[in-house]
Amino acid sequence: MAENKTLTQQELDITAMTLQEKLKQADIFIKSGFLPEEINKPEQVVVIMEVAQSLRIPAIYALNSIHVIKGRPTMSAELMRALIFRSYPNATFEVIKHTDKVCRIRAGRPDGKAQEFEFTLEMAKRAGLLNKMSWKQYPEALLLARCTSLVARTLFPDILMGVIYTPEELGAEVSDAGEVIRESFPPAGTPEPESQETPDQESTTQAEKETEPEDDTPPDSKYLQLQRRIGEFANDKYIKSADATRIMRKAAEIKKDKGYDEANRYFEDQITELEIKTQTGGDNDNHE
Repeated sequence: MAENKTLTQQELDITAMTLQEKLKQADIFIKSGFLPEEINKPEQVVVIMEVAQSLRIPAIYALNSIHVIKGRPTMSAELMRALIFRSYPNATFEVIKHTDKVCRIRAGRPDGKAQEFEFTLEMAKRAGLLNKMSWKQYPEALLLARCTSLVARTLFPDILMGVIYTPEELGAEVSDAGEVIRESFPPAGTPEPESQETPDQESTTQAEKETEPEDDTPPDSKYLQLQRRIGEFANDKYIKSADATRIMRKAAEIKKDKGYDEANRYFEDQITELEIKTQTGGDNDNHE
């Protein structure tokens, strides 16, 4: 049986707020420092608050579980499961197998027959997902997330209110807890975007080009290259995944405040330090 649809006092308060009042509250949320770094505009907060209202969940919960990726709202797999349990406490939802190769869930609505759903590493491979950093580091967590969203879309679409995908399904890189690290991350081996040359630059002679600095990679492309290098250190177990995530988040903060060049310098300093440690064979607390 579905939940009671009576609005709570908090929901009534949000519904009665004017747009200006919502924007003011959104500004308070942003200044609090408790929101994900990609949510940094009052307008973004207001839109997510509207989604929260339709899902009947607290705004602060939504602001940490709902992300707008490529113009579409997404929700974490954790929130999908919470909505299923809240709306249909008598529904069947049992994780019957969960490894780094497969996740299988037995699920059914209270008035229906339970069925099995699965998402496997082989399915992820066929979809071209395995060269993404998140899948290399957290296959077990992402298999559960993919299987959860499959169950939710198939059996419980009425509780999703159109928010039918997880951030990772729309291309975001996420942590093992489903937190968005960045909205998109090109797979390893993806060609970097070519720089756009002006007519004057095109007329540069070969001799002049040879005198230019060797590294003429655009700052944004270099940022992605360096970010991938940090991911490789984590994949090779030279640093913990949590440490790699911390470095990437710090670089993202620097990029936001000071630009790509400063963020790239920070990445390079971290990489140099890690390379020295790996070359000297020194053990340290970052090893997993």
